[in-house]
Amino acid sequence: MGMADVKDRARSGQKARDIETHAHQRFGLRFDIEWTPEVRKLVVWLIQTGRSKFIEKQSNSISLHQVHIQGKDVVVVYDKIRAQVVTALYPEGEWPTLESDPTNPTLTNS
Repeated sequence: MGMADVKDRARSGQKARDIETHAHQRFGLRFDIEWTPEVRKLVVWLIQTGRSKFIEKQSNSISLHQVHIQGKDVVVVYDKIRAQVVTALYPEGEWPTLESDPTNPTLTNS
């Protein structure tokens, strides 16, 4: 992908749609939370109103916040320029192992 392609993609809003798709997939895969417009608005509202737990700032536009949604603690990567959730991560120390994560096949010696 050349620079012209990157600029065209950014201008078209494709990047925002790609980010939205990524967040949708991660909330579903990692937390079994359906990423509906209502859930998206709630998570953004929790962050923008200070009702999330701020974790750290990664850059001028990207920060990490922990939100409690549908009974689960979720670390959210948030882009304040786009007012958009980028992805959902497990809280620190809670990454599942292959054996405990039902979305990953368990490695076995055959």
